[in-house]
Amino acid sequence: PYPTLSHLLDEVTGNEMRLRSIRENKHALTQVLHTQLNRARKKLKLQKDELEQAENGEEYKEKAELILANLSSLSKGADRVCLFDFNHEKEVQIRLDPALSPVENAQKYFKKYQKAKKAMIALAGQLTKTKEELDYLESLELALDRADDERTISELKEEFMEAGLIGKNLKKSKNPRPAYKPYKFISPENAEIYVGKNNLQNDWLTFHLAKPNDLWFHIKDYPGSHVILKTGQREANSADILAAANLAVYFSKARGSTKVRIDYTPRKNVKKPPG
Repeated sequence: PYPTLSHLLDEVTGNEMRLRSIRENKHALTQVLHTQLNRARKKLKLQKDELEQAENGEEYKEKAELILANLSSLSKGADRVCLFDFNHEKEVQIRLDPALSPVENAQKYFKKYQKAKKAMIALAGQLTKTKEELDYLESLELALDRADDERTISELKEEFMEAGLIGKNLKKSKNPRPAYKPYKFISPENAEIYVGKNNLQNDWLTFHLAKPNDLWFHIKDYPGSHVILKTGQREANSADILAAANLAVYFSKARGSTKVRIDYTPRKNVKKPPG
């Protein structure tokens, strides 16, 4: 009940304004995130294609060795030659530069091989970095998709700014940041289970709220929430472990999968890599 119609209308209007604000902020963040995801996926595909081409560099080495093995039958001026490869038991057609001697053509193929080899090393590192970037963006996508209140949207906006996805606000709030409010559940044996709603909450849960002997859960090979099972001074039983594991699946990108793997360990074993 409301004391007056005005109080009722104020409540309805306020709720509608909050919902509109959530929708607008969520849409804006989604647009930014989709742009970054598309860019990262294209970059990953390009790097995979380049790596595949670089892996073919072994052929350059084999052609160079074939030329050197058949120097006595080759002469300068030919633009191609067909040689038998005894290792693979097949004829191999090799393009040559007519202006170069057979030895110089072999050296040219060796240089191509060395260049491809260096490219493979560089691309392997770039590929790892791009995969990590994509994993992080997909974790943001999961958190944003399930964000349904102003505080969670605000936390995500803060993370977007820290990650450099959107510009930082020039004016810093003088008010202290409100305490995080992750999901909280009670296990079958009345233990507390906490689930992070986004990466900032995941970090806070794992490295601030959790005690060293509390259990930490995370789905394997998928973006998902950090889950903390508070154990106190006792050993967690199988029912509580299963409950926390199920929550780790439910609050992940693998929700609905028939079978998944969960990593879990005492929180003291979880380390945060530099950077």
